[in-house]
Amino acid sequence: MSVTHIDDYVELLASEGYRPTRDDTAPLIYFKAGGTRYRLQLFEGDTDYIRLTSYWGLDDDTTDAVAFQAVGETNRQMKFVKASREPGERGVLFSWEALYQEPAHAAPFIERALSQLDSCMSEFFRRVKQLALASSAGALQETE
Repeated sequence: MSVTHIDDYVELLASEGYRPTRDDTAPLIYFKAGGTRYRLQLFEGDTDYIRLTSYWGLDDDTTDAVAFQAVGETNRQMKFVKASREPGERGVLFSWEALYQEPAHAAPFIERALSQLDSCMSEFFRRVKQLALASSAGALQETE
């Protein structure tokens, strides 16, 4: 068994019907579910910790202010998952984190984790749209 359990997680994802591919340069596994790309990240220094992520780009017209406000509001609303964004980046990282001593213990939670990530993404983009509409309505009121 490797330090990061990467082979065990590749096998687990394959047995769940996903087509995982392992990164040869880092403890990362990539796979798709429902047309969405995900990445399972493992850590050499903490073999129990896993992070499942999905990265989404922002529309060019989404301002930093709207994106950061949507991240904060989404994180307050959701459980087990979070949205994060770095200043200057044009995307948002959605992540789900957990601790499992054995990769097999993660099996019952894979679908729920993916569902929670999808809900977080949907909530974030719903809030972006809502905030952008409110922002443009406010700008229209200022010009009148």
